[in-house]
Amino acid sequence: MIQTKLKGMGVALITPFKEDESVDYDALIRLVDYQLQNNTDFLCVLGTTAETPTLTEEEKKKSRENGHRTSKWSDTYPAWCWWK
Repeated sequence: MIQTKLKGMGVALITPFKEDESVDYDALIRLVDYQLQNNTDFLCVLGTTAETPTLTEEEKKKSRENGHRTSKWSDTYPAWCWWK
């Protein structure tokens, strides 16, 4: 397991849902973009604010993948963390 000391401002992202209660991956990407544009130092998805216990394994996987897919993402972004 890699352990990293996180510094600065981190944001625990919510998991956005559509009217039909499916995960809104486009909204997730917009949330990530917004945080990156506003100099957030690290992001946490699938944490305590993300309704993680109610998501399927596939939804968790897609949430991680879609967060990385954001247009502002780069390999140098300091941290991206999630819980199982």
